[in-house]
Amino acid sequence: MNICRVEISYGTRWQVRHLQAIRSAYGSAPYFDHYYGLLETEMLHRSQYLIEFNTRLTKFIASLLGIPWQVSFTEKYERKPNNLIDHRQYFTPRNFSKVSSYLSYPQVFSEKHPFTPNLSILDILFCQGPEAITKLRKMNV
Repeated sequence: MNICRVEISYGTRWQVRHLQAIRSAYGSAPYFDHYYGLLETEMLHRSQYLIEFNTRLTKFIASLLGIPWQVSFTEKYERKPNNLIDHRQYFTPRNFSKVSSYLSYPQVFSEKHPFTPNLSILDILFCQGPEAITKLRKMNV
């Protein structure tokens, strides 16, 4: 099956469940109210295909961080695409484990638990707001 043709099932309320989990985890974060409504709108958007949903959500998060983001897709898998900058290997757990220093910031449960790096982009966004991109750049992520 072509990865671009994987359809999303809306037979369950998975979007609402995800949003409830996000609200439960980050509802007390300093920038939660600033970003949650925008995230909710994006999450509830009904895309037909999973790649459309993922691309839309990634572009949305990049825009919140002030990161210009453009993506192009090839018609078929290419090991070494011509005339394109290939970032496929950059976004892997192995590469994130190479980051040697993390700039900690207050997280939602920081009074009870030590800083936990790499939770999610939502963690730093809800906890740091506009300063999230500055922190990420300092970490060289």
